[in-house]
Amino acid sequence: MSDHNPNLDNYKVVAEDGNEYGPVSAEQVQAWLKQGVIDRHSMVKKEGDDQWHALLNFAELQPGPPVLDAPPPAGGSEPAPSPETQAGHFGKPIPPPDYFQDPALAAPRKGLGKGAIVGIVVGVLILMCILTAVIGAVLDQSDDTGESDGSITAEDQIVGEWKGSNEGTIVTFIFNADGTANMIEGNNVLESNAEVKIKWSIDDSQDPMHLDITFVDTVKGEAVTLRMIARLIGKNKLHLGMMSDDPSDRPTSFLNVKPDDKTILDRQ
Repeated sequence: MSDHNPNLDNYKVVAEDGNEYGPVSAEQVQAWLKQGVIDRHSMVKKEGDDQWHALLNFAELQPGPPVLDAPPPAGGSEPAPSPETQAGHFGKPIPPPDYFQDPALAAPRKGLGKGAIVGIVVGVLILMCILTAVIGAVLDQSDDTGESDGSITAEDQIVGEWKGSNEGTIVTFIFNADGTANMIEGNNVLESNAEVKIKWSIDDSQDPMHLDITFVDTVKGEAVTLRMIARLIGKNKLHLGMMSDDPSDRPTSFLNVKPDDKTILDRQ
């Protein structure tokens, strides 16, 4: 029987800002999880391993029941806080409990109109809701540094087919070089036709990048735009986030996006 103690392992994590942190102890990972800095779908790699997995796949990193503070030692003095307790959020002082809360998320949002385009938008909203994180997939290790050649534009990096899955349902985004886009969920296909054009654009001057998908009703001359945020993880994974309550309202950070409204897609 192995005497290995998983509590002595160190781990690296990819936070919501897309940056990698660590190695840190299991206790620190649990602390970040409780603070909301990361969630159960955040990417984690055990030190010494080559593969990344979702945090929910590590039993030793799941938060346990609350632990009561030990009584102060005789004499009335309290033990000094540990460096990890003082460090808190990735080496910074621990923020107040409402630091990661966005009151606007609880506010009611106005609905979308625009006739026939609404049906398409609703379909996309359903599609985004079922695109739960596929972070359990293994990050590509070959030539996947996340650094891009200065001659390669953001459009060049986004063009192509990106795919994810949820409980056996395959969902695909196809960004074409001519600026059009197609979306597929199982056997349901959303693509440009004589009545509706689907266009996409990316603005890499923003961080995270601004990704827009616009549905144009060529008959009525009306248009609806889904305003999303995007970040490339390496060269073969694309992190997307949106506000499903009002897709025309772009989130400012992945921290402001609800878990069901963000996903990671794999390049095909």
